[in-house]
Amino acid sequence: MKKLLNLFVFSILTVCLNSCAPNIVVPSEPEIGCEHIPLDNVLPGIGSELPRISSRHEQYRNDKQLVPGQRVSDFSLTNLDGEEVSLSDVLLQHDIVLIDFWASWCGPCIASFPKLKELRDTYGPEGFEVVAVSIDREREDWEDSSTEHEIPWLNLGELESWHGEVAIKYGVHFVPKSYLVDSNGCILQKDLPTTSLEEVLLSQFSEDADNDSPVETDTEDNST
Repeated sequence: MKKLLNLFVFSILTVCLNSCAPNIVVPSEPEIGCEHIPLDNVLPGIGSELPRISSRHEQYRNDKQLVPGQRVSDFSLTNLDGEEVSLSDVLLQHDIVLIDFWASWCGPCIASFPKLKELRDTYGPEGFEVVAVSIDREREDWEDSSTEHEIPWLNLGELESWHGEVAIKYGVHFVPKSYLVDSNGCILQKDLPTTSLEEVLLSQFSEDADNDSPVETDTEDNST
């Protein structure tokens, strides 16, 4: 009888422990530098779909491999006018380019736009450009948000949510996701908040200006 009582008590405790145990959420990826929306959150484009496990692993892997000093891959996407724009052509015309992945439903993405506009106005004449890549699903969402926020930079769309070829290639498992690259496509920095981006641009273009300035030398007046 005592054994049966002990077994009953043990069963009750087990049920209570299991029902009260906290749900432990393991973050999918540490956030770097600013607020991001991770792929694991319930967001448009993944809630009702079967997860594409292989693509997801590839995104994580590519993100880890694309670090400063590595070179990004070229890609071509269309803008709102249906014109195809390639990254390689943009790099030929600019010294530093920010490749910025965003979506109309991404609050942190939208919040960064005013500062990005300011930085582009300041450093655009020096050779800075922004290439935005929307990962919206619907063209209407991309178009409406672009109009509402008056996006002035190169504005391209892949429109395949997280599963687009470019998004996977660039390791986009959260947004905003960005890479700051030089004219050769080499990564200078990644996932910078706009305050840090401003510091990097100031440093880069100040250094270029110093290198371009003529060297002053003292000359002696040898006239008699």
